[in-house]
Amino acid sequence: MRLNVPIAIAASYLVCSGLALPTFDDQKPFLSKGNGVNAIADFQLKDSPNQHYDGHQVIAINATNEQALSALYALRERLALDFWTPLSLDKPIQIRINPEQKDQFFDLLPSSTNYSVAIPDLQQFLDNQAKLNYETTVIRKGFENFFTDYHSYEDITAHLDELASQHKKLVKKIKIGTTSEGRPIYAWRLHKKAKKSKPTKKPKKKTHGKNLLSSWLEDLDLYEDEEDDYQVTKKKKQKKPKKPMEIVINGGQHGREWISPAVVSYMMAAMLDSYDSDKTTHRLLKYFKWTFIPVLNVDGYEYSQTNDRMWRKTRQSFENSKCIGVDLNRNWDFEWESRPGYDSNPCSETYVGTYPFSAPESQALASYIASRKRVISYLDLHSFSQMWMTPYGSDCRHEPKDNEDIIEAALHAVKSLKRVHDKQFEIAPVCRSVSETSGDAIEWSYTKQHVKYSYEIQLRDTGSYGFLLPPSEILPSGEEMLSAIQNLALFIRSRDGKGKKGT
Repeated sequence: MRLNVPIAIAASYLVCSGLALPTFDDQKPFLSKGNGVNAIADFQLKDSPNQHYDGHQVIAINATNEQALSALYALRERLALDFWTPLSLDKPIQIRINPEQKDQFFDLLPSSTNYSVAIPDLQQFLDNQAKLNYETTVIRKGFENFFTDYHSYEDITAHLDELASQHKKLVKKIKIGTTSEGRPIYAWRLHKKAKKSKPTKKPKKKTHGKNLLSSWLEDLDLYEDEEDDYQVTKKKKQKKPKKPMEIVINGGQHGREWISPAVVSYMMAAMLDSYDSDKTTHRLLKYFKWTFIPVLNVDGYEYSQTNDRMWRKTRQSFENSKCIGVDLNRNWDFEWESRPGYDSNPCSETYVGTYPFSAPESQALASYIASRKRVISYLDLHSFSQMWMTPYGSDCRHEPKDNEDIIEAALHAVKSLKRVHDKQFEIAPVCRSVSETSGDAIEWSYTKQHVKYSYEIQLRDTGSYGFLLPPSEILPSGEEMLSAIQNLALFIRSRDGKGKKGT
């Protein structure tokens, strides 16, 4: 018997531990549309025209046992299905099905499966949403006006450049790499340099008790306000500055997840806007160096804006394949092909690439993180499901050795986030949240670069809009995430401010 289930996904994860990264089973490339169960969606072919989704449906399925999950996994591999949410027993599983897949899908779906139609016609849903967005556009004051709509990469870059020009002493723009189609990948680094303290006069007589330099610094309250650590030797009184810890935040590993570039851009803009007026922001830009990378998968993001709203991967081409693109978050060099989640089919939405870091985009960000020796936190923003995810992704049998601190920091962030607009984000390892995967960004940063506080964050919502979150959600999403990262940074400062950068 097939029963209706709620359209919205009710995320209900407990804080749990695990180890995870995806692996890939060899798959034969799918043939062109219409060849039985080896059919592939038109949107996967090279040089496809502007993609329309007439007749595409989003199905919500309640899986009640492991056998049902196995059946869905087999269908995903066989029909190259686009899963909007991970395989899970805890919440409905949303799957986009095109008209060519529909009959085969329901013929092969076990008859006892409970499902509902979440979106009857995806193109109509997109059209209605576009009309609603136009009718409900709100003009905001100041920098917030930019965040009442989604924008192209060119417009995002221009807007952030304009903000940077107004805060030249705080911002440095960096090109961290180039995409497979030749577009630049930009990052903006924010930091307020510490003022150099004046040298102390050499005492005429030998002093006893507290060191004069230490007393002088304490009187000026520099220990709390500056990010440098000061050390005094017995032979010579001198200041040995340490570089501040760093936090790296990126969005847009997947093209269609428009909310993540918008939120990353908003957080950077808001911190610059409030630097002179907000004491917390002022101090956090002293304590840390913040790197914001709004869009990593620039090609995929642009393609999703101009050609195919549902485009997920990069736009990298491969020999002997009609299908293009890599899932960037399966292309990182950790457990790249050692787990069941490994997907070697170029036509799959989760194709891992030809080798670790075969995508220039993932290689660019990895090189940047590796070049920064004091990165203490890495945040990878995605959508959707309101999850704050921790390592590991490849194996739930293990947990990070820093897991207690990692979870406690996440709890502080999520609690702060909820206070803003009362949105609940659940905390769990990647392997519990989106099933076991491999080649995951945060697992690489945690294990290979010892970035202690590495998180993958799935932004709003829980399934009512999914990847098609209305622009009206940008500002509240940005506001709550800004509060979360600020409180995360304050926790890190109190817990790790005088220690090592990571594990």
